[in-house]
Amino acid sequence: MEANDADSGGAVSSRAIERYKTLASGGWGIIVVEALSVTQQSMARRHGMIINEKNLDGFKRLVQAVKTIHPDCVLLFQITHAGQNSNPGFSEKVRICPQGPADARYLSSDEIERIADLFVNAALLAHRAGADGVDFKMCHGYFGAEMLRPANTRDDKWGGPFKQNTVPEEMR
Repeated sequence: MEANDADSGGAVSSRAIERYKTLASGGWGIIVVEALSVTQQSMARRHGMIINEKNLDGFKRLVQAVKTIHPDCVLLFQITHAGQNSNPGFSEKVRICPQGPADARYLSSDEIERIADLFVNAALLAHRAGADGVDFKMCHGYFGAEMLRPANTRDDKWGGPFKQNTVPEEMR
């Protein structure tokens, strides 16, 4: 879910806080805060929320508002990078797979490493904001989904056979 109603710079809007307060008042056991981009450079929606240091106080207010109404709900932040689904009108389309869309720039291994670091930072910021955990958006061709596709035939540590890149040598 992406409501596309963030304030300037991807900041949490009062409208977003009201939406999640409404969900909390419904007694939901788990509430997932919509796709929060880990970077402004690759976004699918112009007014999507961005989880970064600058916007941290807004996320703290959102968590506080939800937890005040429903302290027992599990509040997760869904973190994402739009990758090849980024809107070129205001963002950069990038891809992981060599044979991906021609209008998306192919990422180097170092660039993927930096994006991985953005996800780690986003998870740490979610924790600082008071979220109970994170959910990685791994669908619809976004960055995470592209990473896991069988079509990811990269020849570096970010592609190739799943077993090759995840099982330590001594366990093969």
